[in-house]
Amino acid sequence: MGRIECRGRRRGVALALCMALASLPAAAAGRGGMDPERLPADWRTLTVAGTAIHFPPAAASLAENLARAAPSVRGRVAQALNTDPAAPVEVILVPRDRDEAGAADAPAAPHWAAGFTVPGSGVLYIRIGALGVYPDRDAASIFAHELGHAELGRVAAPARLPRWFEEGTCMVLARPWDLRDSWSLTLAVLFYDPAAVLQHQQGFPQDASAARAAYAQSFAFVEWLARRGGGEASLGRVALRVGGGQTFTTAFALEFAMTPQGAVRAWRTSMGRWYRTVSLITSSTTLWVAMVLLLALGAMGQRRRRRRILARWALEEGVDAEDDRPTRPH
Repeated sequence: MGRIECRGRRRGVALALCMALASLPAAAAGRGGMDPERLPADWRTLTVAGTAIHFPPAAASLAENLARAAPSVRGRVAQALNTDPAAPVEVILVPRDRDEAGAADAPAAPHWAAGFTVPGSGVLYIRIGALGVYPDRDAASIFAHELGHAELGRVAAPARLPRWFEEGTCMVLARPWDLRDSWSLTLAVLFYDPAAVLQHQQGFPQDASAARAAYAQSFAFVEWLARRGGGEASLGRVALRVGGGQTFTTAFALEFAMTPQGAVRAWRTSMGRWYRTVSLITSSTTLWVAMVLLLALGAMGQRRRRRRILARWALEEGVDAEDDRPTRPH
């Protein structure tokens, strides 16, 4: 196994990345990870900060970028969830081509999922062909999201946290709220009741559009909880309480001083003005009024264009008539 020592300096901050490029480690299978025999022989592994990134040769640049981001991502997740930032984690960059992906793809993952992890395995999958698909943005954010799932599973044990809380927490850990989230939440408000976020206890819908709405709702609600509770660490404390034996409802109430149902009501109230505005804009009465106004504006514009055309024609006919008159001799 070869090892490359990499050192760089950016804005005065020393960055040290210890990377090993070699064939897949046989020890992975022994610690509950993936079986290296599943992946093609020409794949490589890049290891940094306890994170082994397995990738095909064509994804070398993406793997290197992810390796640079891994220490900061792991540090942020560990700080929020009170976990070990160097605990062994494996990442598989699944090829874009389905035939090439083969056994490297995540088992039973939804077709629209850009990332996936098997609970308790410590193996994270990132589908290269799905980068940029909502709710994820890039490889680093997908890595942070799936790492959040893996660490929450270690802290609270798989299936002990409601799906909406786990997904919302992973979204908060992955990246900040942006315009795509606002647009997705707007669509979710149009077609789904925001209070329905609590219905997602065990899983999200399999339909891609319904799943996107569930992600947007969970992200918005849990981000609101984090701001109210004093930051991302408040989410981690809920998971730690659940891991210590408390029920989720009890842990939630102790941390946020309200039940999940009460929190949803408060969240809806906080976004009430925006929610009412969206509802008003999309109501049937408003749409009919808008259609009538558009038709009226269109008719007015058409009449103005007709008047301009008639005036131009009259001007042209006047010039032609003046030219057709006989010239008087001098």
